[in-house]
Amino acid sequence: LYSFLHQPVKTPYESYLAGFFPQSLNMDRIIGESYMRVHDFRTARDWFRKVPVNEQLASYQVFRPQLQDFGEDTAEAGYDKAITQYQFCERMIQLQEKMKKPAPAKVYYEYASALFNLSYYGRTWYFLKSYRPTWMWYTTGCDKDAFLKQYFGCYEAESYYLKAAEASTDKEFKARCLFLAARCSQKHTPENADDDKYITALVYNRY
Repeated sequence: LYSFLHQPVKTPYESYLAGFFPQSLNMDRIIGESYMRVHDFRTARDWFRKVPVNEQLASYQVFRPQLQDFGEDTAEAGYDKAITQYQFCERMIQLQEKMKKPAPAKVYYEYASALFNLSYYGRTWYFLKSYRPTWMWYTTGCDKDAFLKQYFGCYEAESYYLKAAEASTDKEFKARCLFLAARCSQKHTPENADDDKYITALVYNRY
């Protein structure tokens, strides 16, 4: 589609078809977001590099650990610097490089927090989706799709919170990491027609 839209010479019919593509959409950004959805931040960064800064979405709190399932991604004290999609991918790549060998606990923690914020429950969900309905939730069917598995299930975020806990010797920090891992685990609790059993499974997860 990208190649088709950008080919300099089109037949009249091809021009007619291309005319239906929304002119307000930046194709480079859309493709970058599609790579972000599967956590391929390196390829996503290459696409965002082509997007003017004023056409990129920006976050303030994407790296902030989120202790509750609500809150807006707005500027606050300590989180008042805008982070563009390109800058976000650049930072994620830097963290990935550090994690190629044993890294400080805060590196895993920052990476996990960013992944959680990109999820359905995070403040920065809009980096990946243009709309988030309030009635959707995880089901086991989400696991069949690489994007939906992480967007609704938070599996990868959980694994990095555990790495952060393992790398730390601070008991309070370990407790925080395990609490956040528990929240991620809660997100992929299998659905159950019995509400009592489902709520019990949400509350008493393995952490």
